[in-house]
Formats: sequence, C-alpha cells, structure tokens
Amino acid sequence: MSMTDPTSRTDPPSLNPDDLAISVRNVGKAYKIYERNSDLLREIWSRKSLHRDKWVLQDISFDVPRGSIVGIIGPNGSGKSTLLKIITGLLDATTGDVKINGRISAILELGTGFHPDFTGRENIVTGGLCMGMSRAEIEAKIPWIIEFSELGHVIDEPFRTYSSGMAARLTFATAISADPEVFIVDEALAAGDSYFVSKCMKRIREICDSGATVLFVSHGTGQVAQLCDKAIWIEHGELRDIGNARDVTRRYDYSVHQRISNQLGQIVEIVDETAASGAAHAQETLQPEEQAQADASSLPEVSEPDPATIPVYRRGPVFIDSVRFLSGPSQLETMFRTWDKFSICVDYHCDGDAPVENLGLAIGIERERDLLLVAQFSTINPSGHDARDIANSQGLRRAAKVGQFIVDLGELQLMEGDYLISVGLLPNIPGHVEFYEYRHRTYRIRIIPAGYASGAVFFPHAIFENRPLAED
Repeated sequence: MSMTDPTSRTDPPSLNPDDLAISVRNVGKAYKIYERNSDLLREIWSRKSLHRDKWVLQDISFDVPRGSIVGIIGPNGSGKSTLLKIITGLLDATTGDVKINGRISAILELGTGFHPDFTGRENIVTGGLCMGMSRAEIEAKIPWIIEFSELGHVIDEPFRTYSSGMAARLTFATAISADPEVFIVDEALAAGDSYFVSKCMKRIREICDSGATVLFVSHGTGQVAQLCDKAIWIEHGELRDIGNARDVTRRYDYSVHQRISNQLGQIVEIVDETAASGAAHAQETLQPEEQAQADASSLPEVSEPDPATIPVYRRGPVFIDSVRFLSGPSQLETMFRTWDKFSICVDYHCDGDAPVENLGLAIGIERERDLLLVAQFSTINPSGHDARDIANSQGLRRAAKVGQFIVDLGELQLMEGDYLISVGLLPNIPGHVEFYEYRHRTYRIRIIPAGYASGAVFFPHAIFENRPLAED
C-alpha cells in the first residue's frame, strides 16, 4: 500500500500541429487589484505600479486533438470559465498562447446580441450574427431554432415580454444551432426546466457524435466520465490533473470526499485481487455460442488503471479488507449468468474504538459501456423502511473489530455486459456522506447470457399467468 498524489501526471507526447484543434501553452490570467479607486489614475500618470496582481490562472498547458471530447472539472472559483473565455477570445491572457484550428462556436454567456425590444425572431438573427454565423446560415436555421425552443406562439413578440425560462430557451436554442468544428460550452449556463435541459444535452451529444471537437465545463463528473475521452482538472487556477476521463473524475470524486472530511481522508493505492480478476475477465474471449449472443451488445474497451493497484478513498477508523462477489456460499466469481445467485461480501476491520453509530454499506452498479446508473442502494435507505427506523434496522450493528458485511441480491437480474461496482462503508445515518472507506468504480463483473441476447439492462423475475375470465 502506498500513498498516491492525485496531482501527479505524465505530460502527453507532442502531437502534429495539424492534428490539434486546440493548443494551450503556459496560459495565465491576472487581474490588477487597487487598494483605492484613485490608484488606477495615479498609476497611469506616475507610471509607477500601484496595484497587486491576483492570478486566477497560472501556467495552464494542454492539447486537444481534432474530434476529441474533453471535459473541464474543478470546484467553483477554480478558473474553469475564465479559461474557456480566454480560449474563445473573450478575454486576453496575461501570459501564454492559445491556438484554435477550425470554426469555433461557444456557449458561455447566453443572450449575447439579444435586445429586449426586438422580437424573438429578430433576436435569433442578431444572436446568430454575434456567434459568427452568416445571415444565410441563420435564416436557414430559424425554423429549427423555433421548433427546438418550442416558442412559436411568442416568436414575434418583444423579447422583454418573455419569462426568464422562455428567454433561456430561445438563447440556448440559438447558440446550440451551430454546426461547429470546435464547440465550447459552459454547462453552468444550461438554464431552464429539466425537460429542456435534457433536450439541450441530447443536442450536445449529437454534436459530440458528429466528429466535432468539444470542450466543456461540467460540475457533473458522471457526465464527463460518460461523454469525454479526456478530462482536465483545474483547482486554484492551476492544472491539477489531466488524462483519461474516467480516471481523472474518479480522483476528483475522491478529492471531494477529502474536502468533506476536512482533509482527514486520504487517497491510497491498494492491491486488490478481486478487481484484478474482474479486469482480466473483461479481456477474456467468450465461448463461440456466448460470443454470438453477446455480439448484439458489443462492449468497447475502456482504459482503466493498472489492475494490480487500485486508488481508493480512506478516512477510517473502519477499513475495507476485501470485496468478493459470490454465486453461492463460497464460490468466488467475477463472471456470472443472468439469474445466477449473487451476493456481495465486504470484509472489514476497525482500528481503535468502533464508532458509536451503526455501520452502513452503500453499493452502486453502473453499466461500463456508458456509465448508466443501474442501481444505487444502501442500508441507510432500504426499500420499504421508514427513515426513523433505519438506525435500528434488523441486521445492522456497530462495526466489529474484525467483521463482514454481506448483501444478498438473490438471483441476478442483470443482462449481458460488463458492469462497474462501487462499494463504501459509512455511518448508517440518513443523509450522511462521510465514508470511512469508498471504492469508486473499482470492481468489474461480467454477465454472460443465460437466454436470448438483449440490449436491455435487466430481466425481472416475472410470473406470467393467462387467466380465463369467461368461458369460451
């Protein structure tokens, strides 16, 4: 076991400039801070420095190859949006250089070019011109924008009469109508109700799938892990980590738990045989008859860390010793068939005195192909239990000096595919998220077909009965 520094990274090899859509080199941004308002004028006249520099970005360098999808993550105030504004030319960098190859479209500040006294239709034209589209391109897209925004009934009314939600719909629909080579978006500005946000994200996915280069800020690490090839983690204006999106978002998620614990928790590297076995099974070739069934939902390879070492989050005093997946009382497996018996066994130990709260177990299951969240459950919120009775639920108790937590899922209802499993031990308190130990997307199990091939996620235990209600 060894400590791992999430800030450590290997710089990517230099690429041919013609293969790059975006190249950022040593970019920094500083704002001048004056103690008094009059100091700016005095500085101009005296030519003496009367300010201090506040650096919001320092020494940021990375390359984005053509056709790649890159997410930028980090806490609020870390400089993510400032970086996007520099890349799009809305802000000048204090140091460094940015090069863009291709036609760029950016969604950073909704409503740019929109005038309150113009009609919605007129604002589509002015907004599109501000985005760099020609008049002919805008005119061709107006029907699509009106349909997408679902504002045809008010499109010829003044923009000032729109509600804030309607204004967000029209401005976002206009911005997202472009067909760019380089598409840059700040997710924080995707305003509107959940239905419209879902439509916008579907359009962003279409742009991603079109072969465009996409760079976007997101506070949702799950979204970055799903959509992106690479992730860039910025914190306190500095490049904290860069690399495979799933690896970087996992380290970022762990760092969030570190902040929650006031830095009491640590990220450590462990050797885990079960995780290594699951990774090995993922590379195995299925038997011919199984392969024919699995081909219907072929799974792409996903870059993962070295299976011999796994990064986990630890705070203690309760620690996970091993996680095992069983198809029977003592059958250790990472490959199952649909409807096999399935249980998860978590061995643990407690250093020092056990916490006074009962020990809780949380499980997450995601389909590896697209990180679809299949199931998320825990002892804290068991189905059918009143929250007031959770702390005293049957089978729950304080952590033992050495103990074992078992969750029996009965017959496995998952369909064929590879799945990632997250496991965490924490106090059994509703709403509590301070883990003693958390292993995020650490384990992989493979489900092979027990019947026909299907693109579905699960096959429920269904009992069919055809009852005659009247005599023939």
